[in-house]
Amino acid sequence: MKIHEHEMSLTELAQAEDICFRLDLLRPYAHWITPKVESKRFDTRFLLARMPSNQVPIHDSIELTESLWITPADALKRQEAGEILLMPPTLKTTEELAEFSSIDQLFKEAASREIQTILPQAFQTPEGFGVKLPYDPEYTLTDSKLPPRPGEPSRIVMVDGRWQTIIVDNS
Repeated sequence: MKIHEHEMSLTELAQAEDICFRLDLLRPYAHWITPKVESKRFDTRFLLARMPSNQVPIHDSIELTESLWITPADALKRQEAGEILLMPPTLKTTEELAEFSSIDQLFKEAASREIQTILPQAFQTPEGFGVKLPYDPEYTLTDSKLPPRPGEPSRIVMVDGRWQTIIVDNS
């Protein structure tokens, strides 16, 4: 609580509790920035970390109201069933994470991964709305455009109250 009230810094908490933050064990995975049309924008970085044994993850109950620790595959199943709502950056990242067969494979890939900032471009059609990712064939923000990624979803659309990724034919 003292951290949220700015009465204590994270450094002071670590010293008081004899905590050593092992930042060297974090692996950057993805970087997303909220589309420019949003009134409240976020600059979000996804980091990978192995959870040490004998630790129980909890959320802070002030900034976060709920947390859930599940596998990427379980998160996608719950998203599909409408039990949880994964926002576009989380959905796309979770789909990518679910492709890995082991945590070791994931960390190996992350160690050599070049992080490219994803700045989605919002779009609307008579059928609904969504975002185009920088490698979508119709993405027009030239400063953020990335090379095509054939076979990979390049749009995230709202369908029946939940986000879904879709592959757009590049031809």
